[in-house]
Amino acid sequence: MPMTIPRPPTARVLRPFRRALLLAAALGATACAGGSSRNPFAAAGTAETQIVIQVENQGFNDLRLYAISHRGNQSLGSVEGNTIRRIPLDWRQPDQISFRMEVLAGRSYTTQAVSAAPGDRVYLTIPNDPGSAYVRVR
Repeated sequence: MPMTIPRPPTARVLRPFRRALLLAAALGATACAGGSSRNPFAAAGTAETQIVIQVENQGFNDLRLYAISHRGNQSLGSVEGNTIRRIPLDWRQPDQISFRMEVLAGRSYTTQAVSAAPGDRVYLTIPNDPGSAYVRVR
């Protein structure tokens, strides 16, 4: 009669934890995949209708932001000093976008224009001197 070696009791106890760990890893991978600019699960023919603007204010000044495009100016709200903020913006077709930054109780600055299409992520980095702010699209 062949001898069977019983599993150690820890294997049976760890099985639910292993499933929870796999589920957490899958959810983490899904959250990390959110950094891509296109939705891979969108149905074919579904058009993106937004861009996401990530503003990194590295300075100490609070700023009021405006998006400038051929469609006009749109207020994006304010961004406090030393913060990162993500702002979704309706964007239905490719267009040029630039940003006007107004230092509260101070000067205003305008960035260079870049091309953005629906589904893009636009990164606005504002150093301590807002006149040196730069924009990039991914």
